[in-house]
Amino acid sequence: MNRKFDQLTIMDAFIMEKVLGNVKIGRRFMKHLIGKRIHHIVCPKNNIVKQKDGTTGVFVEIYISGKEKRVINVTLYLCREDKFGRGCPVYCFEEICKEAPDLKPIESAQQIYIVPADNLEDKQLDEEIKAFLYYIKNPKDKRTNLIKMIDDEVRRIKMNKLFKKEYEELQREETEKQQRIYAEICKRGKKTPSVVI
Repeated sequence: MNRKFDQLTIMDAFIMEKVLGNVKIGRRFMKHLIGKRIHHIVCPKNNIVKQKDGTTGVFVEIYISGKEKRVINVTLYLCREDKFGRGCPVYCFEEICKEAPDLKPIESAQQIYIVPADNLEDKQLDEEIKAFLYYIKNPKDKRTNLIKMIDDEVRRIKMNKLFKKEYEELQREETEKQQRIYAEICKRGKKTPSVVI
């Protein structure tokens, strides 16, 4: 989160969090991503998740409608590089029961990684997700109504002064946290801290 607010794109977790927080967009997008009818979607406050390698994602709760009627907790990561190296534009990791893999829990958790990829035409993907992948590679490529809605929402978010203030406050808190970690490492006598400030 070291980029200036006006430099942010849909690839930044802060922007994606706000986009998914628009229930109309969030429901449609996540329906295409997970392939299930969604009754409701919730973006809890302070739902940006950070991994040890610095990858950031957005946590959302999805309530499935129809026969399944269950909750799926999804952490969505938009990655600039393919950290898994398998060439997939979408990686979905889902909890399973070790003893009974066919058993679906009442509440489950998924981690979904979306990676900009080339040669999407030969990929077996939902057309809206494919359009989203084209969009994140080229923000001028708005080939579907959903992508146009997402792009409009990104522009609306970036014009919002309250969101700008919120982002700058999060940046300040993150910088202070990193400085405390740096000071603690130095205090313990390590000469070359591995923390990037």
